Amino acid sequence: MHNTTALAEQAPGFRKDIEGLRAVAILAVVAAHTGIPFLQGGFVGVDIFFVLSGYLITGLLVREREQTGSIDFLAFYARRFQRLLPALTLMVLLTALASTVLLAPEAQIKEAFTAQAAMMWMSNFYFAFSEYGYFDVKTSTSPFLHTWSLAVEEQFYLVWPLLIVLFMLTRPRRKPLLIGLVLVFVAALMFAITMSVVKPVWGFYMMPARGWQFALGALVFVWADKGYVCSGRASHVTGVVAMVLIGGSVVLFNESLIYPGFLALCPSLGVALLLLLGKRASPVTRLLSTSPMQALGKVSYSWYLWHWPVLVIGNQVFQRPALSFQLLLVLVSLLMATLAYYTVELPIRSSSALRLRPKTTALGALLIMVCGVMLGNTWISKAMLWAETPEQITFTLARQELPAPYADGCDSWVSSAALKPCLYGNEDSTNTVVLLGDSVGTQWFSALAKHYLDSGWRFVVLTKSACPIVDAPSFYERAGGEYLVCEEWRNAAVQYLLKLRPQIIFMGSAGAYEFDAATWVAGTKRILAPLSAVVEHVYVIRANSELAFDGPKCLARHDWQPAFIARLSACSSEVSTDPDNAVLAVLEEAAAAFANVTIVDFNALVCPGGICSAHSGEQIVYRDSIHLTDKFVRSISADVYSVIEKAK
Repeated sequence: MHNTTALAEQAPGFRKDIEGLRAVAILAVVAAHTGIPFLQGGFVGVDIFFVLSGYLITGLLVREREQTGSIDFLAFYARRFQRLLPALTLMVLLTALASTVLLAPEAQIKEAFTAQAAMMWMSNFYFAFSEYGYFDVKTSTSPFLHTWSLAVEEQFYLVWPLLIVLFMLTRPRRKPLLIGLVLVFVAALMFAITMSVVKPVWGFYMMPARGWQFALGALVFVWADKGYVCSGRASHVTGVVAMVLIGGSVVLFNESLIYPGFLALCPSLGVALLLLLGKRASPVTRLLSTSPMQALGKVSYSWYLWHWPVLVIGNQVFQRPALSFQLLLVLVSLLMATLAYYTVELPIRSSSALRLRPKTTALGALLIMVCGVMLGNTWISKAMLWAETPEQITFTLARQELPAPYADGCDSWVSSAALKPCLYGNEDSTNTVVLLGDSVGTQWFSALAKHYLDSGWRFVVLTKSACPIVDAPSFYERAGGEYLVCEEWRNAAVQYLLKLRPQIIFMGSAGAYEFDAATWVAGTKRILAPLSAVVEHVYVIRANSELAFDGPKCLARHDWQPAFIARLSACSSEVSTDPDNAVLAVLEEAAAAFANVTIVDFNALVCPGGICSAHSGEQIVYRDSIHLTDKFVRSISADVYSVIEKAK
């Protein structure tokens, strides 16, 4: 992907501003991935690459069609392989080798499948059908995530020459071409906007949803090739507007937006305007043509390939989230990209021997891709064996350490609003205690049940994962937006409790829901008001602190890595006091309105001394980054009840 340098150099009149635009694009992407706070929208750099590719590829194909009367498909595809595949293969191979040493076997299995998809230019399908978005934790830790855009671009290369031939069947050729491009632009844009709402993951990853950006670049070529471009003072204004559209997107956009949709027009139109300027001198084109921008543009493809695996693997090995360390990793990736450019990408791309033998080049490329898949199969087989060692199985089983209510069918998660109370203990007891919560609240079941069941109480569990016990609308990606099932379930749970009239209610939710303080306080009060009126006491459980990483994955990785590498980091992190204390303050404010409501805080048992660790002695504490293992909760049950007694 993004190898527009060679395309531009072949096209008549090499344009330095295009090389500079490629530098802008890669700088934006790297800035976003590095975590620079005010550049979160840097992911729009990929949009810049797509528009540039549409412009340059269309120019090459149209001119070839007009000058020769046909398009040499074999030569076209061979050139794409020659320029893109060698650098990609090098990155995939070295990243895979590093992963076998630095990542846990369980993680390697998934990455091996992703590496195979990358070698086949199909990783966008892999991530789209995994149902995890680009910004989800489960995908953002994959060193091959960034190859989705390479796949999109290669799929564009596959179909675009066919469309160009189709649009230029009749004379005059430019008019039907223009009409065809407009139709593609409109149809693909409508598809993208629809998918961004109906199926956001497909809207982000799939080529048809990005096709309008390639078509936009193509339309700019047809328009500019006819000479319909601005000049003089108008070109200065156009350049400024274009950079505002691009720069504004980088600064103002973030991962919470619905993207791509209408918003993607902003950076895309900015690129289109700059392309329309042509080589006309303006402050913007002069900036894009400076030596630093040309140097970065030249290595942008290799830097795109290397920056992400270096960041992902570097962060997993060292676990140092500080921005200064992220910038160091970025510099390392730039060095690797520069070496890869001059030793692999440039020599192979410039080889006239390969260019003169398109059939040999294409067959060689297909052979490399097949070999990549076969090596991936070997890697998968080895990783599966490594994952079956007793030590690694221990960490895998920790993920399954759930409290009893889940096995007993109390939680239907996103599939249903049906209330499924689970009843434990003496059904005829006159004393009833209830645990009401999401998965973070419900994880305390075993510790609470130990005391109350031994004391002859009836214990009722009402749980729904990812559903906050806050009377306010919540949004959940897997529910497709607003979590309406949660709202229905929560209302039913409150009505059930008003009829049950238990003596004690324990109520708990995660602290990561995106409510503002006022909404959280008001929503909690609306739950507590009716419940506190019919029970003796309500205990609101403070959410335990989260790890900055996946606990079992870190432990498995440390166990697998050579000792000298494992010592570079620890599977522990400091309590994130600011967000944790903010949620605690919200709960305390809500509880203060009711005489029989008390906050109970078990965090000192989970993170003693303000340090949260994935393990405590031989005990695995977390089953992911936030939930505790049931074994650990049972092990501290006496201490949990002591905290409750002190809180009375």
